[in-house]
Amino acid sequence: MTSMKEIMDRIESNKPVCHFCGGVYKFDKDTHKLLPCCNEKADQRKKEKEEAEQKEQEKKRKQQELQNNSQYKRICTKRYLDANIDDFRELIKKDAELKKFVVDIDKNKKCNESLLMFGNPGTGKTHLSFALARYIINKCNMSGLVRKKFYELKSIYFEDMERFNDIVECNLLIIDDLGIGVSKNVEWEQEVLTRIIDYRYESMLPSIFTTNYELDQLKDYIGSRNTDRLKECFLVYELKGKSRRGK
Repeated sequence: MTSMKEIMDRIESNKPVCHFCGGVYKFDKDTHKLLPCCNEKADQRKKEKEEAEQKEQEKKRKQQELQNNSQYKRICTKRYLDANIDDFRELIKKDAELKKFVVDIDKNKKCNESLLMFGNPGTGKTHLSFALARYIINKCNMSGLVRKKFYELKSIYFEDMERFNDIVECNLLIIDDLGIGVSKNVEWEQEVLTRIIDYRYESMLPSIFTTNYELDQLKDYIGSRNTDRLKECFLVYELKGKSRRGK
């Protein structure tokens, strides 16, 4: 059996070198372990490594922020470039369901629900939809967003089916002014919307729709089936108040 003295002699003769400072390791007789000879320098190297990692994380955060802003600008109109969720904080605080919608996005870092906003013209539905879109982009680092008027989607449906499918399958779809530019009780127009709602519901893809019509009125344009589907699949929120336009 090798004696402790022999072990210590071997260690002393081999003189293991510290790769931090080039000094010789020391042997602890109590723990029988080699001890670094430069704890201070080792701590400094650890600190430098942590600082480098923090700088890299900050660099990635800024890159992601630039990418998110680019995503938002792709779907946003000039009027709403500065739309922000803070513009509606007081409104959100007062409505439990809308508050839950926003809080869940922040908590889960993804958007699980779809939202249908209705109300009189000028109450801020489009503004709020853009503010929510920016919030979702920033919190979820989401790309692949599309914002269209429904009548635009009708044209795309007939002119370019591949593009229409790409829109329907996007990560976040915003349809503004649902019902505008739609004829009453036209079956093929209703079928376009049915296809959009059903695909996104089955694929668990979030959407934000806005309309000037109350649900009973909207039914005349998009049909009873689509209206019932919206009630089932979407959080339905009425944005009340007087028109903000011209102010």
